[in-house]
Amino acid sequence: MKRKWKLSTAVMTAGMVLSLAACGGGSLADDISAYSNEGKTLSWNWFKYPDGAVNEYGALMQAYVGGQKTGEEMLQDFTKV
Repeated sequence: MKRKWKLSTAVMTAGMVLSLAACGGGSLADDISAYSNEGKTLSWNWFKYPDGAVNEYGALMQAYVGGQKTGEEMLQDFTKV
């Protein structure tokens, strides 16, 4: 039975796919590569953000992952950066 992976858009980028494929990622790399080839991913855009925004977004995401913010709070705070 083939696994169906549920991954975030951030993980499913060409750079990550190449890294997984290069290290013999197996079916995970194959699934990510197929997902990317179907046009279901977004490009990296962090370099377009204002200075310091990447760190602020990172801190907000860490607060969400750590259970200190809800998803809705994190998204609302993104608009304040």
